[in-house]
Amino acid sequence: MKLLVSDYDGTFDTSENDIRINCEKINEFIKDGNLFVLSSGRSYDNLVKKVEEYNIPCSFLSCSDGSFLFDNNGMMHYACLISHNVVELCSKLERLKLHKNFEFTYPKTYSTEYRKFDLLGSIAFTVAEKNNNKEFIDTFNDIRNNHPEYQYDVYGYKGEVFYLVRPLGLSKSSPIEFLKEKFDIPNSEIYTIGDNTNDKELIRDYNGYRIGNNDSIIDVSLKEYNAIHELIDDIQYKRVLKRF
Repeated sequence: MKLLVSDYDGTFDTSENDIRINCEKINEFIKDGNLFVLSSGRSYDNLVKKVEEYNIPCSFLSCSDGSFLFDNNGMMHYACLISHNVVELCSKLERLKLHKNFEFTYPKTYSTEYRKFDLLGSIAFTVAEKNNNKEFIDTFNDIRNNHPEYQYDVYGYKGEVFYLVRPLGLSKSSPIEFLKEKFDIPNSEIYTIGDNTNDKELIRDYNGYRIGNNDSIIDVSLKEYNAIHELIDDIQYKRVLKRF
């Protein structure tokens, strides 16, 4: 059994034609007894809309940058949760009112509403890239330096900068490790592809490849592809470059 994991935005959706061919190739891949995971920073509710719109064949959906993993029936199989104590900590940033969005990550959605009794994956602040404020950055760094019990990630995408407070060790690789153990899949049969900073661990930890030339992932990727279906062809015809 092989496992193929693809980021969605900027990776799976490179063009309408690529999406169509990707779906055809993934169908073949799954019919051969393999697993395909669509991985995204999007929430489950947001990502599943794309799956339904394009009829994307998926074995699993990895959502919210690795916080939650769902099967194709919407059942949750994995969750990496953060203590609700982090809410008060992050209120220092929220009170600055220098951010564009302040969102809580719940199993199937992001929300600006705090839900005391719901499962909490992380907290995210979004700041416009051109208006990145020094006071906000200094406060974020102060929290990071004084509270090492949490993980702090920062990455830019489409003119915005995302500041995330998450459980230690969480990345898009986390639910893939869960699947690796659940289905007893060796690293040699796990293939991953992405295009942005939040895909770095996913690309680095397995046989990982990239779409585009983002500087943050060039050093950890084995090869650049123009579309996922090209990678699937290389896997099927056993000409793919491998790390393991």
